[in-house]
Amino acid sequence: MKKYFYIALTLILATSCLDNGKYSSTDQQLIDFQAVANANIFDDNKLDHYDNSFQYLSFFFYTLKPKTADGKVDEKEPFSGGCAIGRLSDTTLVTRTTPFSHYSVYAKPVEAGYTPNYFVVYEDNEDDKLNPVAAISYAYNMYGKASPVSITVNNTTETIACSLGLVPGCTVKDGDYLKATISGYTGNAEESTLTGSVEVYLLDYRAAHTVVAEWKSIELKELKEVDFIKIRMESNNPALPRRFCLDDFQATVTINM
Repeated sequence: MKKYFYIALTLILATSCLDNGKYSSTDQQLIDFQAVANANIFDDNKLDHYDNSFQYLSFFFYTLKPKTADGKVDEKEPFSGGCAIGRLSDTTLVTRTTPFSHYSVYAKPVEAGYTPNYFVVYEDNEDDKLNPVAAISYAYNMYGKASPVSITVNNTTETIACSLGLVPGCTVKDGDYLKATISGYTGNAEESTLTGSVEVYLLDYRAAHTVVAEWKSIELKELKEVDFIKIRMESNNPALPRRFCLDDFQATVTINM
């Protein structure tokens, strides 16, 4: 059973009503997840905070939660794969007696009195059955198409700590890498067509030692027009966490009704 985050959108509108009475709209969207600050999503992983007038421009951010023996979603367990809302930030890199949070971004902590930056942590479970079919889906593709423009990415604090040998059981050596492949598709889960893919190396020790350690903008225009987006992670090192952070998803949406 899929759960989803229904994100309120920041829109720059360019709409018109055609002479024949049909509706046409081309919109530049920015989804920065700050809307979750005023919504209770941490109990059921669902955000239905949106403006009805812009409902045709929405995206879903999917997650999958484990099931109990009778097939029902186990609300007491964390999600097993997909998107989770995060708001923790931490740059403290020392050996700890307690584990690093899986959902903390490597960024300067928020100062007292300031609203934390909300973002998404994407987790790719090695067991594909524990991942949602899509990471991001355009909710109203029957009315038009979405063209992703860009997204910002960063590593979790845990991954940065692994690269420095601060996490027991996680050692990074020459030749190791952690890569996310972001792919666009048209169609549906049963029958789909790949539109394009973008590879993002979050950690790359194959030549020079490079690690993403700040928010980095990734262009997604190569995905072209999509109905949904899949994200898969790959590493030659099984000890590296298959997680990374996403924010500021931008897309151009064209609606014709």
